[in-house]
Amino acid sequence: PVGLGLLVAVLSYDIRGGGWYRLPFLLPYAMSGAGLGLVWGFILQPDGVANKVLGFLGMPGGETAFLDDGPENTLAMIVVWTWQQLGVNMLLFVVGLQSIPRAPIEAARLDGASGWRLFRHVIWPLMRPLTTVVVGLALVASLKTFDIVWVMTQGGPGRTSETLAVTMYRDVFVADEYGYGSAIAVLLTTVTGLASYAYMRRQTRREDF
Repeated sequence: PVGLGLLVAVLSYDIRGGGWYRLPFLLPYAMSGAGLGLVWGFILQPDGVANKVLGFLGMPGGETAFLDDGPENTLAMIVVWTWQQLGVNMLLFVVGLQSIPRAPIEAARLDGASGWRLFRHVIWPLMRPLTTVVVGLALVASLKTFDIVWVMTQGGPGRTSETLAVTMYRDVFVADEYGYGSAIAVLLTTVTGLASYAYMRRQTRREDF
């Protein structure tokens, strides 16, 4: 979602009607993860909309059980989660682009920089502090994903597509294993904190250097 959010922000920035191009990516973020899971669960269920469309077009995958087999179910949930998270990352990058001073960009253009060179050597370095924050937020959001996974597959088949948050919920509220659930909650909190700290520390060192 970070890379795609940056791509959409750059492509839709500074063009006429750019807000309308960004709207389809912002709407999923305004919806709940459970709602998106229900919609995509209906689309990807066996003999659902996706299977019927692929079969009608004669394309491969018409018989694929998207939510019943791995790794297809995990890939499907990654796509749905990415679609939901893309909007907020894109919005943050648009704000970052709007906050960039125009003077360095105009100076680079006068020197002949454009397109990829302008982005790589001028815009991207100016957006690096914001990118650090966006990646950190996306990292935390990915580690605590629950609603989309639970609604679409409940971690199945078996427990092959569970996240730590789903495992915690299942152990506490389904299996009444409060000890295991509490241990997983502590583990999830620790992993999220350590991952965020390690990432932010590494980025801070790079910027200091």
